[in-house]
Amino acid sequence: MKATLLTYLTALAGKPLKYGTDFSERIKRRHKIFWGALNAEKIRNKIMDANDPIEKWKNVKNWQRKLSNKYNSREFAKKHNCRVAELYWKGRDYNAINFR
Repeated sequence: MKATLLTYLTALAGKPLKYGTDFSERIKRRHKIFWGALNAEKIRNKIMDANDPIEKWKNVKNWQRKLSNKYNSREFAKKHNCRVAELYWKGRDYNAINFR
């Protein structure tokens, strides 16, 4: 607790955090858990829709990985009645964009 408080107070003071502090170790651990899983990319790249039930969104551990996909994030926002900009194109191959 004392080390965590010190890390927090150091961050508030605007001082750089030392490498290897509790905070940096926690971030590295979370990154490993979140993205080190064998199915992490498969989950992230699973295309979701605003009309999908919330159970489908949350059907895997660390389901928030789905929100790393920008399209999914947009759909999740729509699902929760947030306004989103009009979508003109989606995909991976930017050469396929029809500018006409």
